[in-house]
Amino acid sequence: MKAMRWLFIIIVVAVFLVGFAAGYSYYVYKSMMIPDKWFEVSKIPLKGKESGFSYTPLLESNIPLPEIKAASAKLKFMKAFGRRAALGYVITAEVSSLDPSKFPGKAAVYEIETQFKLIDKDGFTLLVAKGSKHELYPGQTNVWQDIASEIIPLEFAQRTNLVAPKITVTRCLTCQ
Repeated sequence: MKAMRWLFIIIVVAVFLVGFAAGYSYYVYKSMMIPDKWFEVSKIPLKGKESGFSYTPLLESNIPLPEIKAASAKLKFMKAFGRRAALGYVITAEVSSLDPSKFPGKAAVYEIETQFKLIDKDGFTLLVAKGSKHELYPGQTNVWQDIASEIIPLEFAQRTNLVAPKITVTRCLTCQ
């Protein structure tokens, strides 16, 4: 009878240890996962306080500025090294043509910089990640695809509920 009792205790302890090991493994696996969803911004705000576009560096110059008619973005986290994630993005912006009489000579090409504000479910900003510089061409639909230059801690990627892109027109590349 004592042997059966010890066998029962050993089996119970073994089952408990196997269950604990499986639960812990699942916890570690989940804590290392990168969110698999796409963050879509169907309309980047173009005016107001939360505007996704800024012309501030060019406001003091006499360089004509292109009008951004519409803009959207798709963003997704990707695996980086260790407990870090990278933010991949595709941004599309429809830009109006410039009046040729106000811009004599060659076609205007502008430089833009991108930023991405990671926001949690409570509306708090977790991080503002710098993106890359790109060229903006008036009179075209511009598409920029890249990976943000800043690597993001995995915990921030997992807590991100919303990504707010911002594009800043920094200078005219062909205006000299």
